[in-house]
Amino acid sequence: MSYKRRRSKTEKINISVEAGFFTILCHLKLVFGFLQRASEPEELTEFIEENTKEFSSLTEDAYDMIASMSKTGELKELKKDVGQEDYNMCKAIDMMVAESREKGIKLGEERGEARGIETGRNIFRLYKKGYKQNEIAETLKISLERVREFLEE
Repeated sequence: MSYKRRRSKTEKINISVEAGFFTILCHLKLVFGFLQRASEPEELTEFIEENTKEFSSLTEDAYDMIASMSKTGELKELKKDVGQEDYNMCKAIDMMVAESREKGIKLGEERGEARGIETGRNIFRLYKKGYKQNEIAETLKISLERVREFLEE
């Protein structure tokens, strides 16, 4: 004769509470793990990759805690784009990295353009003073080809 024990309503509640407590502990592990590695990009990336599944479905509280305690304004701004009930930290970080990359590219292009203009002005100034092409290249520490390209235009 097999005896099947029936669970009482309180046992079901305890199981539910335990599951909720486990979820809270899991998210706390993610929050503190993220914060411990926030200043070390390589370690943080590795931690996120190891916990991708968990970071892909954070509770709003866990997401908010990471965003505010890591002082990452971009994560706060991206919150509306990454979830409603579960918050996808991986998606937010990917979006943040993409935005940073775009800003970096734009800044690099602006700096390169400014350097190019300055170099062009210097080449022209020295050329007007009577410097030979090889002297200009030597003075400005650039290639002779670059001096010739500029002066041909």
